[in-house]
Amino acid sequence: MRPSRPEDLDMIRDLDEQIQQKDTFIKKQEEDMKFYKLELINREQSYNQMFGTAPNIGTIQQLA
Repeated sequence: MRPSRPEDLDMIRDLDEQIQQKDTFIKKQEEDMKFYKLELINREQSYNQMFGTAPNIGTIQQLA
């Protein structure tokens, strides 16, 4: 039931700012992860369209 100390109020304000910054950082990282996952899927599909989904490895006769 006592009034808040200025040091406590400053600390609470600083901690709130840190939480907001970290939340913003996490949201940005999640968006980046979604982008990179979609990009990976897109590249894999492009590769599979160009080279086929089941390439035959080692079928070239070097001596022939």
